[in-house]
Amino acid sequence: MDITQRLQQCWDQLRFRISKRTFNVSLINNEVKKQVLTFAVELAQPRSVSFEEQLSQLRENLAKVYEDEEDYLEAAKILQSIQLDSGHRSISDEYKLGIYVQIMRLLLEVNEAVSADTYLNRAALLIHNSNDLFLNLTFKLCQARILDAKRRFLEAATKYHELSYETPTDESDRLRCLMSAVQCAVLAGAGPQRSRSLDTRYEDERTHHLAPFPILEKTYLDRVIRQNEVAEFFATLQPHHCALLADGTTVFDRAILEHNLLSASKIYNNITFDELAALLCFE
Repeated sequence: MDITQRLQQCWDQLRFRISKRTFNVSLINNEVKKQVLTFAVELAQPRSVSFEEQLSQLRENLAKVYEDEEDYLEAAKILQSIQLDSGHRSISDEYKLGIYVQIMRLLLEVNEAVSADTYLNRAALLIHNSNDLFLNLTFKLCQARILDAKRRFLEAATKYHELSYETPTDESDRLRCLMSAVQCAVLAGAGPQRSRSLDTRYEDERTHHLAPFPILEKTYLDRVIRQNEVAEFFATLQPHHCALLADGTTVFDRAILEHNLLSASKIYNNITFDELAALLCFE
């Protein structure tokens, strides 16, 4: 019996059991689903040219099971194994885009921003033809998160701020995007572009009700930020914002230091190193 006949036989048995109501898919636990789907993939893989579409569907279902178990990396790996550049079947750009965006989203769940960036570049070539509102929003959010993770904070702040106005998303999601826009604007390196970004966030009255607003206001007004004033803002940051740099400081530490140096330069014409250290809370 060849593979086609074996698959057909399995399918016929499954349909028969469903018709007799002896098989309830909803009652199957995830471990059984994984075993069945993995077996089906392994069974069809030797004839992948003939079963490309079926293999894609099996892998999508298998990835969904792993995602439900919050094993996001394994789910992403399974989707990455789907053949999207086949010469044996026609694959729409919309389908490719959907897979790329799913992979990005899953990789970002485990902070694999570098790997996700590869799929962002692929998706960016296709997104302009998409009319799927949910897919487009997911792409934009992934794009913002990748820019954020790559410490391109000014670009990330702009993307997050745009998303905070998207009406199809929930109010809570819009507020999270607005919060991220404020965080990225504050974390960006001091300079004219950061000042413009801070101005945009500060002029948005919605930010006045957010926890980080006191820090946003001080950075916008070029006021020195004291160490005892940053705790609440620090608590809202993501892990990659607090990662140690080569010099032993964090992205957040560097942003506050640069800001305070710039603020001090607008207050003092002359200052000793000891006085500056005291102002910046250095021992």
